[in-house]
Amino acid sequence: MMNDLRKCLPDWEVRPTLDQYLQMVYDNPHSPSWALLPLGAKKDSVCHVSATRQPLVNSKIERWPGADEMTYSSTMPTERQKNPINTDGEQDLKALFQAIELSSYSKVCSLVTCPDININGQNEDNMRPLDVALLLGDTPVARVLQHHGAEESYNYKKDPSTRYQHVLSLVQELEISRTSVLSNPACTPHLLSDTGSQEPPPEVNQRLWRYHRMLTTLKNTVLPGSPQRVSVSVQNSNTLKLECYEPPDSKHALITHYKIQWSTCPNLMSDVHTEIVSAANYLSHLISGLNKGVAYYFKVQAGNVKGFGTPSQTIR
Repeated sequence: MMNDLRKCLPDWEVRPTLDQYLQMVYDNPHSPSWALLPLGAKKDSVCHVSATRQPLVNSKIERWPGADEMTYSSTMPTERQKNPINTDGEQDLKALFQAIELSSYSKVCSLVTCPDININGQNEDNMRPLDVALLLGDTPVARVLQHHGAEESYNYKKDPSTRYQHVLSLVQELEISRTSVLSNPACTPHLLSDTGSQEPPPEVNQRLWRYHRMLTTLKNTVLPGSPQRVSVSVQNSNTLKLECYEPPDSKHALITHYKIQWSTCPNLMSDVHTEIVSAANYLSHLISGLNKGVAYYFKVQAGNVKGFGTPSQTIR
């Protein structure tokens, strides 16, 4: 089997680039990393890639089957001249998604500083990098992304229930694809295993595992409590500044946004204005366009990957 695998690999005159190597590992997740080297290369000579597993910063994060052989070294080339086709940052964004999926904290830290990367770009599943990190339950990586300006998709923040429905639809679509492969062995002879059993492409199982991991995260996540130390101060005749701190409960997932509601009605039952603001452990937000001499009432809710939690007490 190993010889057959080597015959399918490109015969490079030089060592493969990182992107070429990563693509080979994705295409052959059940093969050891040294088996994916060009013919004649030594097992320990892959450029910038370690053939042995390195410890993760967040060891509690699960990884998809086959990911053990795919790890990064601590030093990665980020100069634009080393990847001349990467003028628009698309390759960096692709690598960022791969690093997030593998919970590679050091690689994420390296990629978020690339000058051309769009840290709020989307992948093939219409998810942003922060969406994926939150859904996989990787808080350290999510904090790094937040610190560098990453935000969730707006639809997720506005209506958190769409997040679960989106992931569930991805699972269903992939299950249909997987069933189609299993039911048509004659059309996919290259997918037969050594035992002769029909198997779906490795990337299908990898993505399916990842989606189920996301659903599990959503199921197990606890909604946040009420924001603390909510206060309002006057800035000028028509602007107020609202400030608050994240809920003290450490069991909830990472806070990523807040829902601010205000009204001239004390119970906020009518004429309610709503604004959703991205923030983490501390929120400071200006609310403008208010009428001078009118009393306004405010309440705030903290939001995480699952949704919005308990609202604060109404303040004036």
